[in-house]
Amino acid sequence: IIELADNLFSINDGRTKIYSKCTFRLIHWEKDGIAFWHDGVALPAAQIQLIIDRTRTLKEIFHGISTSLSTTEVTDYYSHMIIGSNGTLNDLL
Repeated sequence: IIELADNLFSINDGRTKIYSKCTFRLIHWEKDGIAFWHDGVALPAAQIQLIIDRTRTLKEIFHGISTSLSTTEVTDYYSHMIIGSNGTLNDLL
């Protein structure tokens, strides 16, 4: 779960859509039923709290998740942000 921590603006000049800089909070992630999964075990509570309290860019958040889960890092962050049951942040903006 990623939470918006600032205002996010979409700017469309008729040719290109860009997004303003914005910060987010990483509230929760899990893999294989393990909350805050890292190398097969949950992170320590103190480290989880630091992660939740810190705001960062989507790129930083996705990089951290990819590193923790040992997965390929995505580059189209807004299309990977699920809104509701079938939309994405890209659709919303």
